[in-house]
Amino acid sequence: MTRRRRQNPPCRQRGAVLAITLLILLVVTVVGVTTMGSSSLQMFLARNTLLKQVSFQNAESTVLAGETAWNSAVSTCLADLGSCTLDITPPMSSGVDTINWDSDPGIFDVTPYNGKYVVEYLGWRPVPGEDDKIVILYRVTGRAEGPNGKAVTQVQTLYRKCMKTDGAPCPT
Repeated sequence: MTRRRRQNPPCRQRGAVLAITLLILLVVTVVGVTTMGSSSLQMFLARNTLLKQVSFQNAESTVLAGETAWNSAVSTCLADLGSCTLDITPPMSSGVDTINWDSDPGIFDVTPYNGKYVVEYLGWRPVPGEDDKIVILYRVTGRAEGPNGKAVTQVQTLYRKCMKTDGAPCPT
């Protein structure tokens, strides 16, 4: 007697594997797009921070250049008051926000740092207990831009220079 092997009925696939695969693919795509968006935002923020830092460093370098130039000019003037042509602006009553950095007189360019500065003479004071010494005060305000011209920083310093009344610098 021969036995016939009974064949299994044909399997009916209902597409469950395909549906699950498409669902997983959709989740992975959403996670990828979200990650790309977050990464783009982080790059944007990092770039802006870098531009602001460069702008700040440029402004500080501009102020330092202004301090150096005016320190030399004040020393020269005090040594030879007869030939002094130092032009220092009086203190600004309305503040640095009202300066027209492109056209106001007394604005000095510092090209390497993409900046400009202005110097305000604040007067002099006698050194207490020292009849032959004075302290000259001036304020340097520097303004510089970052590489793209959008990040702008202003820095101010108060600079004092001690001088003897005969024009010699104070001993340190």
